[in-house]
Amino acid sequence: MSQVNSPKIPLHLVTGFLGVGKTTAIIRLLQLRKDREKIAVIVNEFGETGIDGTLITADGKPFDLVEIPGGCICCADNEMLLDSLNFLLTEVKPDRIIIEPSGIARPSDLIFRLKGSDLIRRIELRPLITLIDPILYLDEDFRDSVVFDDQIESADIAVISRIDLAGPEKTEKVRLDLDQQVPPKLAIYECGFGAIPESVLDLQLPPRFSFRVSQKNNGHLPALEYTGKGRIWADGEFHEKMLTALFRDLEGDNRVLRAKGVFIIGGAPWLFEIAGGCFFSRTSEFRFENRFDLIVRAGESSFAEEIFSRAENCRTGPEAK
Repeated sequence: MSQVNSPKIPLHLVTGFLGVGKTTAIIRLLQLRKDREKIAVIVNEFGETGIDGTLITADGKPFDLVEIPGGCICCADNEMLLDSLNFLLTEVKPDRIIIEPSGIARPSDLIFRLKGSDLIRRIELRPLITLIDPILYLDEDFRDSVVFDDQIESADIAVISRIDLAGPEKTEKVRLDLDQQVPPKLAIYECGFGAIPESVLDLQLPPRFSFRVSQKNNGHLPALEYTGKGRIWADGEFHEKMLTALFRDLEGDNRVLRAKGVFIIGGAPWLFEIAGGCFFSRTSEFRFENRFDLIVRAGESSFAEEIFSRAENCRTGPEAK
């Protein structure tokens, strides 16, 4: 069968601000479909070390992964998205593709780029999925953000996530607000721990449906707004209490947009993260070297290096300085 007559491959964008739980949700969807479909995933991180991609890979399921670290794929000068997508369509030939953009990406820009490329003849854009943290949604500072607003308005399917942390009152306020948006969302879900219903992968855009575009179209230049920095330690382990103290210090620092790392502690991998302004740590399936990724506000590169130096001092064993 010729490429022109081949069926289009469903493509899903799973968006949402930093720390909202996109990776966890995608892993769960992969687990639910692992025996029925060959799914390829493109993961973009603004940071340098690609932690989210390695966490997905560590799950060990039969799917293909392409990582695009060190920048934002919605920027006009980043061609890696289209190159990666073309590779998957030509060489991997999956049944379905999921793209997880950076948490500071504007999905409307991504849709514009995809629809304007030759690849649009080979893919079927499915409803755009946006995960929403109720706590951030109700924060006026975030609602004034061009990126955050674009993610909300571009969503065809809104997923109110982290409801276990937000509580029923905040969750209900967000749902009521989303219910009143025009045009209406195709679906609104509430979930905790990334438990998006598997059925979202089967939803399609109605005929003549056009993707939403944010009205706050002031341009998106994350390279000018934020700086992504990373550090990898191939050997050694880390001290749990010292790392916890470091992340607690960063928890309320407005210079840090995201701090995320996987560290070997006591012979086992642990994920440390500041998401939505809150610190979390848990065991992880990632079993390779230690990785630490930071996204800080522009002009704070020296501050990021100070953080990495503090992390260096948290190392234990003969490999530590």
